[in-house]
Amino acid sequence: MAYTFEVTSKTEAENHVSDLKVEHPKSRHVCYAYMLPNPDEFRANDDGEPSGSAGLPILNQIRSSGLKGVLVAVVRYFGGTKLGVPGLINAYKTSAREAIVASGEKVQVEQVVLTLSFHYAQMEAVMSFIKSKNYELLRQKFEESCTLTIKSPLEDLEDCEKYFGTHHVELDRDLA
Repeated sequence: MAYTFEVTSKTEAENHVSDLKVEHPKSRHVCYAYMLPNPDEFRANDDGEPSGSAGLPILNQIRSSGLKGVLVAVVRYFGGTKLGVPGLINAYKTSAREAIVASGEKVQVEQVVLTLSFHYAQMEAVMSFIKSKNYELLRQKFEESCTLTIKSPLEDLEDCEKYFGTHHVELDRDLA
């Protein structure tokens, strides 16, 4: 579960985190980051997760959204599956982004438009990836080969390049 709060001071942010720990006593971690109205005042806290795997991805979502005076906290219960550091980073980043969007804040996440060209045999892998990431499908063209145009967050570009590269998908990009 992820939460956003407007905050104007370190004390106010820490009080919200304390309240969440009381509200969720069986949770394993309440990881958070905040950026006060003065952008030089910020903090990221992993709350026992491996260093840099929780607080920093949350803080980076705040920064990429251009928000100030905000706390984003993610409450995590252990679900029986060990995610590993890359999985934790992705989970906290995604939870933070979704919380910011759900909060109604005007989030300006930089987007990139990707044009993918591939053979029909690769369709299932490509569509599965697009669906798993919930990317916006802008155009599709099916002729001798397949061409899809999608929109994704700029911060996902490296993951896209890696995934599509291993599946031999040609990728062209333009900033949205």
